[in-house]
Amino acid sequence: MNNLIFRFVEINIYLAAFAGIYFFFLKNLPNHRLNRFVILGSVAVSFALPFMALPGSEVLRATAWLPEVVVGGNPANISSGNGLNYLIIPLALYALGVSYHLFRFVLNLRAIRKMQQTLSLDRLEYGVKIYTGIAIESTSSFFDAIFCANEASSREEQELIIAHELVHAREKHSADVVFISVVKALCWFNPAIYYMEKALKTTNEFRADEVVSRSITDKSAYGELLISSAFGVKPILLANQFSNSNLLKNRITMLYKNNAKNASFSSYFLLASVGILAIFVQSCTKENPNEIVVEEQVIKIDEQAPASQYDEESGVYQVVEEMPEYKGGNDALINYLANNIVYPEECRDLEMEGMVFVSFTIDENGKVGDIDVVRSPDSRMSAAAVEAVSKMPSWEPGKHKGERVKVRYNLPVKFKLS
Repeated sequence: MNNLIFRFVEINIYLAAFAGIYFFFLKNLPNHRLNRFVILGSVAVSFALPFMALPGSEVLRATAWLPEVVVGGNPANISSGNGLNYLIIPLALYALGVSYHLFRFVLNLRAIRKMQQTLSLDRLEYGVKIYTGIAIESTSSFFDAIFCANEASSREEQELIIAHELVHAREKHSADVVFISVVKALCWFNPAIYYMEKALKTTNEFRADEVVSRSITDKSAYGELLISSAFGVKPILLANQFSNSNLLKNRITMLYKNNAKNASFSSYFLLASVGILAIFVQSCTKENPNEIVVEEQVIKIDEQAPASQYDEESGVYQVVEEMPEYKGGNDALINYLANNIVYPEECRDLEMEGMVFVSFTIDENGKVGDIDVVRSPDSRMSAAAVEAVSKMPSWEPGKHKGERVKVRYNLPVKFKLS
C-alpha cells in the first residue's frame, strides 16, 4: 500500500515538472498540433515513469543465494489516539475528492447526452451531426456532434463557426477532454493538472482557429467574429466551445503568428531531454527484485554446486565444491536472521515494505565480512539487515580442492508488514 502511495506522489511530482516546462518554454509556441501531443504525452509519461526501469540495469555474477528471510511488523500497533490508522483520514479525503470530480464528469456527460436527444438534427457534414435549437446558448462540439447556436450575424459567419467546430470533431479533441478530466479526478489536489487541462483546451482552440484562418483571406474579420461571440456565454464544461472570453486575447494573437518559422524546437528538445533523464534516474533508483540480471546462473544454497567459479579481481569464489555452511543449517540461519533483524520503527510507522539484497563473504576462518547492500528501498532497512548480518556467528568455511577459501553469498531480506 505504502509503495503505491510513493508511486502516486512521484506521478504528481512529474506532472508538476512537465507543467512547469510547458508553462515557461512551450505555451506561446504556435505549433498547436505538436503542443497538443506534448501535453497529452507529458501526462501519460508522468503516470508511466514511476513504474519504469531500464532492463539489465544491474548485473550480479553467478553467486550462491541464501533462502529469503521475511521480517514482519504489525501495523495494527500503529494508530492515532482514537485508534484509527493515520492513513485512513487522508485516503478518505482523497477518495471523496475523486468521487466528487467523477460525479461532475458523469453529470456533464449526461447533460450533453440529454441535449443531443432533445435538439433537432439539422444536417450531417463530414460524418459529423449538426444540431440546432433555441436551447443552445453557444456553439460547441463533442465528438461527432456539433450544437449550433444562432449567435452569428450572417450565414457566412455561422459557417465559419461550424468550420471551427468541425476541426475539433475531426481531430478528436473531445477525447483529450475526456482523458484529462479523468486524470484530473485522480489528481484533483495537484494544481499542475488544472493548468495542463487549461493548456490542452487552449492549444486545441488555437489549432481550430489556425485551420479555419487558412481558408479565409481576411483574418481581421475572423478576429472580430471571435470578439462578438466571446461575451455573455454560459460555458459547457466538457464540450469544445467556440465562444470563450477567457481565451479571446490569446486566440487573436495566435491568428497572426507564423506556425513553423517562429517555433523554437530547442524548447521541445529540452522537454524530451528532461523526459529521457527522468527515465534514466527512475530506472537507476527503482526497487524491483525482478530487474536483477544474473550473468550466468544463480545457485541456491541447497542445490548441488557446479565446478568452482572464481573472481580473480576480488579474490573471492562465487561457487565452490564445499559451500560455507551456517552452524545448524539453513533453518538455524533463517531463525537467527528473523529474530535479529529489527523492522525499523520509522518504516513501520510509514507502512513501508520492500526487499533488501545483502551481499557478504565468508572467509577462510568462517568469519562474515565484505558486507554490501546491492539493492534496497530504504537506508533504514539496509542498516537493519547489515547490522544483523555483521553480528552473525562464525560459519563452517567453504572448501575448494581441500583448501579453505573465501566465498560470497547473496541474502534477500523481505520487510513485510503482517
